[in-house]
Amino acid sequence: KKLLDQASWFDLRDAAAAHPAPQMVRAAIASVFHSDAEALALLPAAIANAPDNKEAERARTLLINQHFRAGRFAAALREIDEVLRR
Repeated sequence: KKLLDQASWFDLRDAAAAHPAPQMVRAAIASVFHSDAEALALLPAAIANAPDNKEAERARTLLINQHFRAGRFAAALREIDEVLRR
């Protein structure tokens, strides 16, 4: 959690490789390191299972960025609409 909050991505990736990591951590690592298919598979569940709004918002932001990077602008806008509804 601390490494995720600090965005220490390389340290976080190494720690997650050595030990089981929560879904949000695995999703964030996949997103940051451009493992797009894995990130797109993990992020919706990370949003749904987030223990609090802050973590869900972080996962949704990563998902929006994934969609934009892949040129899926309509999907990104749907996620943005969801954020604005909350």
